[in-house]
Amino acid sequence: MPGGGETGDDLGASVAVGDYDLDGYADVMAGSPNEDITRAGVNRVDAGAVILFKGTSTGISGTGSVTYNQDTADVSGDTESGDRLGSSVLLQDLSGYGRADLAIGADGENAGDGVFLQLDSGSAGISAKSALYYGRSNLGTPVAAHLGQTLAP
Repeated sequence: MPGGGETGDDLGASVAVGDYDLDGYADVMAGSPNEDITRAGVNRVDAGAVILFKGTSTGISGTGSVTYNQDTADVSGDTESGDRLGSSVLLQDLSGYGRADLAIGADGENAGDGVFLQLDSGSAGISAKSALYYGRSNLGTPVAAHLGQTLAP
């Protein structure tokens, strides 16, 4: 995790299981909405993150895990205190290509308006390169709606 595992990160607040990297083993994506992110010496409290724990022939492993937050290349938005990225995680075919894509909720983004990020799945699994950002400006949701607080198929 970006700042290490601290008490109160709420790792596992949201969980989705699927073969994200298309290697034939089930992986676990776990949200940690209260993870603090430090960038350029400034601590962003409860910015949030999601962590991909990869599956192997012997089970889930922390080795090779991947952390996504709004400082990750190609992930939209800016890491800010209170964003709570990872407050919900959904695995669903969102792009229409017949593969499971990942939606990540950030219910505190933009002073509580909330957003969700869509990371599509390609031939190598989930990628942030084609990440889409959905929020109040393009969905027309009400102020302080906490979009992304709950994502369900």
